[in-house]
Amino acid sequence: MGIPAVPPPPAPPTIPAPLTGDPVLDGEASVRGLVMSPYAARGPVRLLRFNPYGVRAVRETDEDKPGMHGSYTGPDYLPSLQIPMSLRVSVGSMAGAVALLTQVVDAFAPLAGADDETTPLLWRMDGRLWLRWVKPRLLDPDTSRIGAGAWTADGGVTAPDPLYYLAEPVNAPTLSLAAPDGVPVPLDVPVVLPPRTGIDTATITNEGTQPAPLLLTLRGPGRGLGAQIDGTAIWWDLELADGDVLLVDTDAGTALLNGSAYRAPAPGSAVTSLFRLPRGAHTLRMLGTPTTTARPPTLDVQWRHTYL
Repeated sequence: MGIPAVPPPPAPPTIPAPLTGDPVLDGEASVRGLVMSPYAARGPVRLLRFNPYGVRAVRETDEDKPGMHGSYTGPDYLPSLQIPMSLRVSVGSMAGAVALLTQVVDAFAPLAGADDETTPLLWRMDGRLWLRWVKPRLLDPDTSRIGAGAWTADGGVTAPDPLYYLAEPVNAPTLSLAAPDGVPVPLDVPVVLPPRTGIDTATITNEGTQPAPLLLTLRGPGRGLGAQIDGTAIWWDLELADGDVLLVDTDAGTALLNGSAYRAPAPGSAVTSLFRLPRGAHTLRMLGTPTTTARPPTLDVQWRHTYL
């Protein structure tokens, strides 16, 4: 009598890895580096529904007219935006489906600790990469078919900033100030030096539909340094030494000297959080006074095209 053959042990299940990185095809999106794609060949996490656009609520400031019909209208503001999405995984093994569910839940977990502000939500459409700053808030999976290696989930993030941006930042040419001949320094601020093509003025453009927040980098040596866009100016009643850097984030409404010390703009200048680049093309000018002829102060400006 022959000895019965012993069947080989079953092969371990394949554990697929999620696609990570940036979206590269139209219709793809990513959060915390997890790429969700509508194309099966691109990865195991399929994106079935995704809507990062629209105005879904308005915070109005209208007030009823006392003793009569109607209301007094006020400005309308946009609240944070809820962005829904639906996901599907089908990988043929329970072990693979569970592993992917664990990783997707981790990508949608609430932000905490040092990363508790926002995280980028990226998506590609019409060949361009777009950006919202979001907080993951929801992942509700249906695991009724996880034994067969499949599950679906409704997910969502909240965008505290209702605006969205072209992901690639834009940089203006570096502007600088040179003391005109015969003009003593320092002078009273704000000082607008005579325009010099390619030195202290430039034309900058916001291709979006909404005013764009700016990142201004002012470097000394100089006094009363700042910037002007068309007729709106912002400057600081400070003297920056050679090597000093004033970093101004108009989205956050902050201006930090050498990375730590907050500095408010000079009385009479624009509010930091309201100093933005309107849609279209505009003239940017550097303001201030050089304090030495050895090295000019400079201004760098960065922004993203901004949309609603």
